[in-house]
Amino acid sequence: MVHAFVTSRIDYCNSILYGASAAHIRPLQNVLNAAVRLILCKRKYDRITAAIRDILHWLPVRQRIECNMCVLVYKCLHQAVPIYLSELCIPVATFAGRSHLRSAVKEYLVTSYCRTTTMDSEASHTLAQLYGTHCH
Repeated sequence: MVHAFVTSRIDYCNSILYGASAAHIRPLQNVLNAAVRLILCKRKYDRITAAIRDILHWLPVRQRIECNMCVLVYKCLHQAVPIYLSELCIPVATFAGRSHLRSAVKEYLVTSYCRTTTMDSEASHTLAQLYGTHCH
């Protein structure tokens, strides 16, 4: 029951949480800890770190996220996922002019950059261009 209702929900879409701060991960870890206490009949303040690792063989939430991301990248590199996902994992060596770089020799992947500006900052920049002023 715990796997169906708790761990599957923690693992669902956790690629979004990759690189998230501890403040965002902590609530999920608290839920996982409560599930461990329920399964092992532990009290609220009992130590469960060793039990998670040795008895249940579960990883902490941050490491679960990293493990799932590694599995996803592995599957992308071996074409075991849909095309739209495997197109996101491109080795540096496949780009013309980059095959001689250290990153190509180490088989790194190309990282794509996304725009992180908000509409507010973009709107203020546009207004500044219209009125000829600089907004900070």
